[in-house]
Amino acid sequence: MVEEKGPEMPVISVNLKDLEKMIGKNLPRKIDELNDLLSFCKAEIEEMNGEEALIEIKDGNRIDLWSTEGLARALKGVIGKEIGLVKYDCEETSLKVFVDVRLKKIRPYIACGIVKGLKLSDELIKEFMQMQEKLDTIYGRKRKKTSIGFYDFDKIKFPIYYTISDGNDKFVPLNCDKAMNLFEILQRTEKGIEYGHILHGLKFYPILKDEQGKILSFPPIINSNDLGKITEKTKNILIEVTGTNMEAVLNTLNVIVANLIERGGKAFSLKVVYKNKEILTPSFNEMKIEIETEQVNKIIGLKLNQEEIAKLLERARYGIIRARKDVISIVVPFYRIDILHPVDVIEDVAIMYGYNKMKPEELRIYTTGSLSSSTNFIDLVRELMVGYGFQEILSFTLINKDTLFKKMNLKEERVFEISNPKSLNYSCLRNSILPGLIDFLSVNIQHEYPQRIFECGDVFLIDEKEENCTKQVKKLCAVICDSKASFSQAKSFVEALSRDIGLKFEIVEGKHDSFINGRFGKIIWNGKEIGLIGEIHPKVLENFNIENPISCFEIEISEGMMR
Repeated sequence: MVEEKGPEMPVISVNLKDLEKMIGKNLPRKIDELNDLLSFCKAEIEEMNGEEALIEIKDGNRIDLWSTEGLARALKGVIGKEIGLVKYDCEETSLKVFVDVRLKKIRPYIACGIVKGLKLSDELIKEFMQMQEKLDTIYGRKRKKTSIGFYDFDKIKFPIYYTISDGNDKFVPLNCDKAMNLFEILQRTEKGIEYGHILHGLKFYPILKDEQGKILSFPPIINSNDLGKITEKTKNILIEVTGTNMEAVLNTLNVIVANLIERGGKAFSLKVVYKNKEILTPSFNEMKIEIETEQVNKIIGLKLNQEEIAKLLERARYGIIRARKDVISIVVPFYRIDILHPVDVIEDVAIMYGYNKMKPEELRIYTTGSLSSSTNFIDLVRELMVGYGFQEILSFTLINKDTLFKKMNLKEERVFEISNPKSLNYSCLRNSILPGLIDFLSVNIQHEYPQRIFECGDVFLIDEKEENCTKQVKKLCAVICDSKASFSQAKSFVEALSRDIGLKFEIVEGKHDSFINGRFGKIIWNGKEIGLIGEIHPKVLENFNIENPISCFEIEISEGMMR
């Protein structure tokens, strides 16, 4: 069973006898001794009441640990009871789930799995239900990103259809005794009132039906009482996850199915059929990654050899493929969705080695802190801009593509996007400061003019030559909004800046879709294009609902410019 503590730190309620049974070894009952053991799983006892322990998982990305099954799997490696990669079998079936193409803009993704041969108890069902609820709440962002459904497999006739409804379809919601249509469910049931906002404004709603037309659920709101109620008599379970993000949907299903296998079930996959593709779910696809011995020791500060590192990784439940000349090839379990980079694996090496075993070292070199030369240069630029009569603002480096491209009258380019943004207003990293400043002006039209603002900040460009394909560049952007704003006015400030920092900028005429033709220029320094200057096009002003003209410039400011 899982309880939420804060937005990303779950607290799971674990029966210690149940945990011991799954591990196959007795556990200490003293809190300090238990915490020593749980520290290897980034977990800590919050409260104990007899055999019930509330355990806080201090890593919000380790959804595989949000259950007794997940903790048992990890602890078996910690104590050496069972090491290395856990292999889960999943037998393929010919059963299918058909996805209606009209769900694309509603709730487009679904993944399903079957687990048979379970021996359920009332306590086990409660634990599954609580795990389901908290995965929905935390990882699934209160069911908006993902939501889970359990069903009695033996009552369902395949194939299943994930389709849409106009709201008039009726079924008996879970724990109710009367059939309702979807509108009534949203208005009268507890879950409908709690989660109905997710579907607000839709003309059609997602539903799940079987071959006989029986409704399994109204995702992400509620299951059917006839097909979606699990009891101690249930032997075979269908698990379904729907959502707005395919990766999150698959991750959720994989973790749940793995947990049910740990409880003695046998897993079966089925095919989810979209318009142009079929996907087999669940799919326990593992990732392969390589780490270097030298890199491990450099980051952790130890002197471990390959064999020692490999043994520590096996305790962390990784699979070791081979070790060759300072490189270890490993297999990352499919449920470790937190592993994104070799550094994440190296952290597990440190955890399994034990932070308490690492001896602190005294500082060998004592230094006095001071501002770097690049910071001093940027501070000079900021001070000059304030002296010219501009007001500094600080905006987010996150923005949205609509502001970055569409409103700026530009064709969309590749930028770094967030796969699961919490807000559509902040869904990508900016590659220019200018759109953000114009957007800032658009919400300050009630203030007096002229308005002169500037920002010194970072932009992020795609560069395949860099390690993470990312080039972070510092830029200065200044904007003038006034009835008299002009190219000449912006140019005068660029010339003043050029003079005061001792650099010679040149302005060369060019074309840009965000600017008025004939009133745009490229800023050149040392033979390299470092910025732009001009008057904003009326179409862009209209997109931002700004009536006054805008002139502006944006310049790259780097350490290489310093005298």
